[in-house]
Amino acid sequence: MAQLLRSLSSDLNKDGNMGICVDPRGSSIVAIAGSQPEALPHEHCVMWLVDHVARSQGGGAWESTQTFSSEPTELGVPQSYKDYIQQQQDFQDLRIGAELPRNCQSLQELEQEQSAANNLSKYGPYLCTGYDVYLLREPCLMCAMALVHSRVRRIFFLDCCKNGALISCFKLHTIKELNHHYEVFHIILT
Repeated sequence: MAQLLRSLSSDLNKDGNMGICVDPRGSSIVAIAGSQPEALPHEHCVMWLVDHVARSQGGGAWESTQTFSSEPTELGVPQSYKDYIQQQQDFQDLRIGAELPRNCQSLQELEQEQSAANNLSKYGPYLCTGYDVYLLREPCLMCAMALVHSRVRRIFFLDCCKNGALISCFKLHTIKELNHHYEVFHIILT
């Protein structure tokens, strides 16, 4: 995923930030998003990524200039990124496609389940519950909080940022008072 993030950024996104959301149960890419360095905070990569995950579940709030695949399970992956992955020898084996949401019988049943991974298996996707997110750059505080609200399981990032909220300036994921926590991993390539 680290190699894919760097390649997408340099080849398709003018060295802007990139994010990939993965369902770890089958190592399938659920959504991909990117943003430019000069993007307004509400248009950061993570914000687009969460919206693309919502799109893969039949939602999404933002109008995008990108064309998305017509496959229902691939609605979170812009067609240009999908084509790039399929054309590159190093990435052809990656799986693309999200699980479609299932209806649970009641909200009470959903609240009784404790484990995010079990929720994902039992009820299907809800926002980013149980998913892993790979980011080229450490997210800012707003984006890190968006990942809390979207119920991400783990975050992997490559590059630290001067305003990063996971290890550089702040450690958001360690605040006990938050109602959701995720694991954070800084990937260091040698």
